[in-house]
Amino acid sequence: MLGRRGRSGDEPVSLDAAVASLAQAHAAIDPGTVQTLVHHSRDLLASIDPAVEGLDQRAIDLAAARLDALDASVAPGVPRVLFLSTRNDGMSIIAEALVQASGRRVLATSAGVRPVASVLRSVSDALAEAGVADDGFPKPLTPEVLSRADLVVTMLCDAPPLHDGQRTEAWDLEDPAGLASGAVRALRDRIATRVDALLATLR
Repeated sequence: MLGRRGRSGDEPVSLDAAVASLAQAHAAIDPGTVQTLVHHSRDLLASIDPAVEGLDQRAIDLAAARLDALDASVAPGVPRVLFLSTRNDGMSIIAEALVQASGRRVLATSAGVRPVASVLRSVSDALAEAGVADDGFPKPLTPEVLSRADLVVTMLCDAPPLHDGQRTEAWDLEDPAGLASGAVRALRDRIATRVDALLATLR
């Protein structure tokens, strides 16, 4: 598969090859739907910044996450957590990255109500100092990912409408934009404490 988990090096990205790979991985989903989601994901990200580096690979990663959420055969019974913020360039990125780095059997993603093009450099640096090399990228909130989430954690934004059975909780944290590097590291550590407590409830 050509999503983030399966890509290698800096080899060129082909949307057509990604569509074929994702359609094969999600045989229960109509190939036309796969193609639509890949190209729609690119359109969503291009509307944020058409010149952002790695746009096609980001689109493939976003489409892969949307298809994973649509496909009921993917990780049944595994808790899914969505970290939601306004820009998806700081707090929610940190939380997502820390859950993924924990090795726990939990699927975490993040999104923004009004996402920007890039993760804050101070946030990338703070995660790298904690041994987290992949900080992802800001993503728009999509209905597929939202509908599959068991828990939606909001960070300085309102919770979207949820369906029966979904839970939400609000984390009142500082926006890292404009904070000094030491303050961002302290914020990272506070989020890590909350993530640890959250993971302890998802057994």
